[in-house]
Amino acid sequence: MAPGALKSHLNLIECFNRLRTGLRAAPNSLGRISKSQRLRLVLRVLDGRLAGASYREIAIALFGWDRVGSAG
Repeated sequence: MAPGALKSHLNLIECFNRLRTGLRAAPNSLGRISKSQRLRLVLRVLDGRLAGASYREIAIALFGWDRVGSAG
């Protein structure tokens, strides 16, 4: 794993957990991505959920099997 990648993964997990429990994402929790990139990602997640995909299936589609891993 590249240096800094673990911190990035932990930030994304924290952001996901906050959003899942109804809280707002912490500022800068998604790293340095533009607003349009963030909105595009949210729309892709929404499309997946509306199509009946699990969060895990969506994560694999968005980030790849290697990044999601076999945990779960």
